[in-house]
Amino acid sequence: MLINLGNIVFGGKGNGGGSSTASAFVVPDGMNFGYSTLIPFDDLDFTQRTNFRYCWYSCRELTSFPMLDLSNGTDFYMTWYACQSLTEFPQLDLSSGTNFGSAWGNCSALTSLPALNLSNGTNFGSAWTNCKKLVNLGGFGAISANIDLHYCPLTVESIMNVINQAATVTGKTMTLGSTNLPKLTEEQKAAATN
Repeated sequence: MLINLGNIVFGGKGNGGGSSTASAFVVPDGMNFGYSTLIPFDDLDFTQRTNFRYCWYSCRELTSFPMLDLSNGTDFYMTWYACQSLTEFPQLDLSSGTNFGSAWGNCSALTSLPALNLSNGTNFGSAWTNCKKLVNLGGFGAISANIDLHYCPLTVESIMNVINQAATVTGKTMTLGSTNLPKLTEEQKAAATN
């Protein structure tokens, strides 16, 4: 595999390329792939990285995202923002993440997110803005922060996955919007407010 980002080349013979993790290029904090056509990711190691700000910002040719070890990541601000062809997303370990501001914003083709443990998240501002095809959510774990899902035309099951997993807290708001809220029964609305 050969990845060319301007003057930076990863993989290929003679510079540590190959598919084994032992020879993978360790991607440091601050190195981003925004606007690139970075496919595939075989030779890249993200295990030591904590800051994923803007990492795949506006990678418009990404249709699916691979299983990567992002478990040490804490900052996912605008990480996948405007990946407008992204339709699939894997069940990544994002449990250390705290900042998910605009993380999936403007991912206009995204249809589903699996169950993700986002329970340490404190910022979800605009995390799903303009995700107008996002209908299926597996839930986010015991989140205890404000979240806004009103752009997403969610199924009832998806809404209840988020509600049922959310931590019991006061003073936090889950915005469902005028399209999603009428889908719920009075009993389901009561579960959300309780």
